[in-house]
Amino acid sequence: MADAAELSEYYQAYYEKDHYEAVAYKELILGHFSRIKTLPEAAIKQESRYLKNLAKGSKFLDVGCGLDL
Repeated sequence: MADAAELSEYYQAYYEKDHYEAVAYKELILGHFSRIKTLPEAAIKQESRYLKNLAKGSKFLDVGCGLDL
């Protein structure tokens, strides 16, 4: 079983693995983050299938980003 240091190392370099490097996945996602930062809240909710139904003051958990940001 992997210890905490091994897991940390594995996931910090997760998107540098060959299958992601081939499509520049990390750069693609970082580009989306940059674009999203410029959008007003209403536009973000419009683009997101589930966020547009989120009640004001509610919280949500975004799982699976994995970019070590």
